[in-house]
Amino acid sequence: ETPIIGYKPSSKETFDIGFNHHVGEKWPTKAWPAEYWKELEGILKDKYTISWQLGLKSIEEYIEWINSCRLLVTNDSLGLHIAHALDKKIVSFFGPTVSNEVYVKNGVKLLPDKVYDCLPCLSNKCIKPKLCMYDISPLRAAAAVEKLMKTNPLHPMIRSRLTPRRMHTRAQRRIFVGNNFNPPITLVSTLFRPAMHKHKEGFFCTALERAHAARPRRFGP
Repeated sequence: ETPIIGYKPSSKETFDIGFNHHVGEKWPTKAWPAEYWKELEGILKDKYTISWQLGLKSIEEYIEWINSCRLLVTNDSLGLHIAHALDKKIVSFFGPTVSNEVYVKNGVKLLPDKVYDCLPCLSNKCIKPKLCMYDISPLRAAAAVEKLMKTNPLHPMIRSRLTPRRMHTRAQRRIFVGNNFNPPITLVSTLFRPAMHKHKEGFFCTALERAHAARPRRFGP
């Protein structure tokens, strides 16, 4: 389930990527290495705007900062759950904690490449010569970021009209025009046109049909 927070941020999306690099003092083993964060920044900075974690002393400021980022790169920490609640794209790192207990709707969970007999250890102290988090490379993180940044989720207005596992029932297969649904023409053109070719019965409209429709119309049976 998607978590809910009792604070509504007002910030606008200003940055492509946020680096949520801090972890609590009680869990230093959850931290992705500092030098890896710097290396990841070097890989991505020429293509994306990057913001390093803000709001360490204010939860409201922290939420506002996360909301200002399109995608959050994060350790397993509070920021991950806030980003999930705000429907952000997420690249998360897991080592000593249980990744299966955390649901990431719009993102990926990266685990160490190397097989460890101690994971998940659920410990704040590591008994190995090197922390497992060193086996999540910056190149893997960069590849995950690139993949997520190339995907465009449905506009919230459209997504709210879709049922969870299918587009619509037969009785609901109507074109989305008229007073109840009026997205921008460009939005209809870019998001609806590919789907219209895929679904033969058709309940999607083209930009031209959207622009000239005076009342709801119906396609197919």
